[in-house]
Amino acid sequence: MFRRVAVGSLDVATRRDLAAMGADSQARGDLAFYRSCPGKRSWRRLTETADGADRITATTDVSNIPMAAAFDRANYQVTDVRLVFQR
Repeated sequence: MFRRVAVGSLDVATRRDLAAMGADSQARGDLAFYRSCPGKRSWRRLTETADGADRITATTDVSNIPMAAAFDRANYQVTDVRLVFQR
């Protein structure tokens, strides 16, 4: 799934990693990241619709204007801003 959605992504880190390491390595890196995140894995869901969802969260880069606009149209609330500093 990670490999499939990475191609054509507007996410800055995803595009950088795809160019540097290819789709398979990029997907493995994303999977490793999400496995390292806190919280119970049973809480996580991947879906194409919001039917039955109690809560939906999402993230995007500031530069990803189309995704930010989609969140705005869907009335998502901005609750946090995360800054990622890299060398």
